[in-house]
Amino acid sequence: MTVALPVALATATPEARAVELSLEQAMEYAAQHAPQVRIAESTLLEAKASRAGAGVVLPANPRLFAEGRAASGAAGFLASLEAPFELFGAPGARVAEADGRAGAAQAELDLERYLVRYLAYELYVELRMTTLRLAESQLAIEIATRVVEASQRLVETGASSEIDLAVATASLAEFRAGREALLAREQETVLPLRELLGLAPGTPVVLTTALDAPASCVVETSTEGGHPALRAIQAQLALGQRSLDRLEREVNPRLSFLVAVDKAPNSDTYGALGVGVELPFAQRNEGPRAVTTAQLATDQTRLDLTLQRLGRELEARRAACEARKREADLLGGVALPQARKALQLVEAGWRAGKFDVFRVNTAARDVVRLGQQRIDVLDLGWKEHIAIQRLSAGGAP
Repeated sequence: MTVALPVALATATPEARAVELSLEQAMEYAAQHAPQVRIAESTLLEAKASRAGAGVVLPANPRLFAEGRAASGAAGFLASLEAPFELFGAPGARVAEADGRAGAAQAELDLERYLVRYLAYELYVELRMTTLRLAESQLAIEIATRVVEASQRLVETGASSEIDLAVATASLAEFRAGREALLAREQETVLPLRELLGLAPGTPVVLTTALDAPASCVVETSTEGGHPALRAIQAQLALGQRSLDRLEREVNPRLSFLVAVDKAPNSDTYGALGVGVELPFAQRNEGPRAVTTAQLATDQTRLDLTLQRLGRELEARRAACEARKREADLLGGVALPQARKALQLVEAGWRAGKFDVFRVNTAARDVVRLGQQRIDVLDLGWKEHIAIQRLSAGGAP
């Protein structure tokens, strides 16, 4: 019995029932439930939290000074309150920097969601190819079983020897062992897919999207503001500019306002109001400003290199995809049908006593080999297609 994916995510248990999963569902739910996405979401909340108190004009808490005085049996006191203020744009610059930090975290979250979508795409393709390999393996087992049964009958009638039966039995066991290896590989593939989707351990996954035809190699250009990797670097550049602006504005002088009350012994009470100005001669944020400027240059270089890398890799992936598509067409349209035809002819000749079982085994192995080779090429072709979509920001499949 199968259940819808949202229900499985909400009620996942170690005994969860099978989940029907289309390719679009896998990509969408990975973008919402993948561990790296959840961590990026928490990082975004941290960045947004940095806005709290960023715009306060007091760079430090007000300071209260008090002292007591005594002379000739009389008592007095002195009390003063000093409060520093930043009135030349530093608070606003800190708010802008906090907004830039949140924007950079949002861009990183968008990038993580983008990457896990295509990771889910790749895992889905790999799992689908494993199911196709299992189907081919089952066909090989059926062929080998048919040969074993025919060998048994020929041995019983004296038309064949025990050698032929032993060879056929060994081939059948080999094909069965290969199927067990594929079942183990299937579990290795479905494990990271369950993790991306937040499914419970052991939840069976039923794939509903067929990927048994060669993939398209068309490059689809994004119209939504460029590649997420580029937008993430651009957001870091914007944050760096805001950090540099904040550091420069913090160099501006700070003003301090002073209120004091002086009640000396045997004297009148005096009040005082004063203004202080910081002289920014020694501390001018020279070190942090130099580091931030260097980081901006590094991020700009990273942006330029990433843009070049995307272009180069996209062209190479497109050419490889086209080659894989031609290879799959040759294997599926020519080589595999001819190998199956040869197997039918050899098997008929063997039953008629014209060929030995070794010729049948060779023809059967050719069918199995070409079938698995075609699936391997399909797998590689789909992964080239995924890379093209990921590099070009082409969107959904």
